[in-house]
Amino acid sequence: MSVTARRMLLLGPPLALALWETIHPRPDVNTEAVMEIATWFMTFHLVQLPLTVLVALSVYLLADSLGRARAWTTIVGLAVFMVFFSAYDAWAGIATGNAMRSARDLAPAEQDVVFEVVED
Repeated sequence: MSVTARRMLLLGPPLALALWETIHPRPDVNTEAVMEIATWFMTFHLVQLPLTVLVALSVYLLADSLGRARAWTTIVGLAVFMVFFSAYDAWAGIATGNAMRSARDLAPAEQDVVFEVVED
């Protein structure tokens, strides 16, 4: 891998994810506000997942020069991180957006019930 490509993979994904996180949707905690941004919330988390995978690749490249034992522990740590944080956060965001988007056609009382489930 060329030096330029390696530097791009080391710096690009963490910077891109950091910038992406600055526009994370933060609606008021009520049914109407969450329903208004449901599609954006779902889209945000769909984009977040591959960015997090690229950040994991950046960490792997940093650990590449540490040696076998340390690199092995880094790989295990990255796998745990990818499963328990990244995948959970992405699926929770996608499910929240999808549930609230699907609730748009329901009666207001039913929308409140969907919101309570999503909020929990």
